[in-house]
Amino acid sequence: MRPTPAFRSSVAVGLVLAGMAAWSSAALWHSATAAPLTGDIAHRVNPNTASSAELELLPGIGPRLAQRIVEHREAAAEHPAFRTADDLKLVRGIGPQRVERLRPLLCFGTAGH
Repeated sequence: MRPTPAFRSSVAVGLVLAGMAAWSSAALWHSATAAPLTGDIAHRVNPNTASSAELELLPGIGPRLAQRIVEHREAAAEHPAFRTADDLKLVRGIGPQRVERLRPLLCFGTAGH
């Protein structure tokens, strides 16, 4: 028994819909796992050398928190004050979640920022 034209059309429509669903799922997954956009930040920021204005470009860092970072850096007994992103937890108002959000946007070195 041969399939009717209506059956073939239904199968074709089903295959097209399944393909579209797979494509949109892949696109949604990619956008969810892509790196976050960083707005005005064109490069990584070194909290050991950045000005308050540069620090404020980081997500979740406002004027008050930027000033606390600068003050902590200037008062630190050891230099550089921040050797890793985790060292920022020493600044009042910066916790583990904020550090994780900032981690990919920071650098800690003297060469090339």
